[in-house]
Amino acid sequence: MLPHTLIETLYYILASNRNSNGDIRICFSGGLQTLQRLRGLLLGAFLANIPHSMDVPISGFSSNAEMLERLQEIDVQGSRYEGPTGIPGVLHDTFSRAKIPVSSLWAAAPHYLAATPNIKVTAALLTYLNTFLSFDLELGDIQADALRFEEQITMLVARDPEASAYVRKLEQQAEGILDEDEDEDEDDEDGIIINPDEL
Repeated sequence: MLPHTLIETLYYILASNRNSNGDIRICFSGGLQTLQRLRGLLLGAFLANIPHSMDVPISGFSSNAEMLERLQEIDVQGSRYEGPTGIPGVLHDTFSRAKIPVSSLWAAAPHYLAATPNIKVTAALLTYLNTFLSFDLELGDIQADALRFEEQITMLVARDPEASAYVRKLEQQAEGILDEDEDEDEDDEDGIIINPDEL
């Protein structure tokens, strides 16, 4: 017998299926039949060639016209990301196949901070989620933490001339001053990794 709440359904999926993505789809689709008026919302982040000093870019999508219009109202742009996907991609496909409206919000995170949790990205996602769904949450504390996190990263970058030069380059690219050169960026990515735990 399938569970009757979303949390129990998600737990059922994880507990009962340890095989291929196809098996997850079958189980999840069956579980969704027990839920009424369900809408899906997925949150995620991806690594990008952006500096930590800029506002976190948020992109999104919705299969529902009303929710897509709402995303556009809060200045969430469509994503042009092309690359690997994971569980969020499987869930998005599963919701769509079950004809359940699904929306997603994605944050771009600096690739050179990949080794550490990024509170600034988390704060940005929560801020947009708060606005998107009109939750009226008090996010002052996490936004203050995000500001401190950015200040810590800026201090670390300032200690390393190579990192400083690279971040300045990303800032210029973000402002449209320099043309993108993907091959050069890939070379730069290999050597620049910043760990806030070093503070």
